[in-house]
Amino acid sequence: ESKQSVWMRNIQLASFSLIPASLGVSKDWEVVNELGFFSGYHFSTWCAIFLGSGGGLLVALVVKYADNVLKGFATSVSIVLSSVLSVFIFSFVPSPMFGMGSIVVIVATAAYQIPMSKLEEWWEKLQLSLAGAAHLAAGNVDPVATPREAGVPAAEPAAI
Repeated sequence: ESKQSVWMRNIQLASFSLIPASLGVSKDWEVVNELGFFSGYHFSTWCAIFLGSGGGLLVALVVKYADNVLKGFATSVSIVLSSVLSVFIFSFVPSPMFGMGSIVVIVATAAYQIPMSKLEEWWEKLQLSLAGAAHLAAGNVDPVATPREAGVPAAEPAAI
């Protein structure tokens, strides 16, 4: 947990946007000077501003109370969910590579949430299943003997 307040963290994050914003204002300085800074703002403009600032506050909260890895997962999951909604709303047609990437994001997010002891248990079960398949493929068709009873050694779980 960070010692800085959420507001200070948000000011730090927002300060990076000042340079590109000032470049945009300097390009249209005559119009801004004549009509005012908020000239031409519509309802959709204000919605985008409030969504962006709300997202900035959420990022500051996540960074303060969680970690960057969790923020990365949240961003990845939001991209996948937005894309799924785009299929239904905008008739977006995802490519096979997009589908593979979505699967990787979902599996990584799920694996991040599962305790290591559970992952090790699943790893051992997978190895036993593979050892049993190799045992049967070698022609040993004793249905009573488990792979360990048949002398098939269990491999050590890989370090993650």
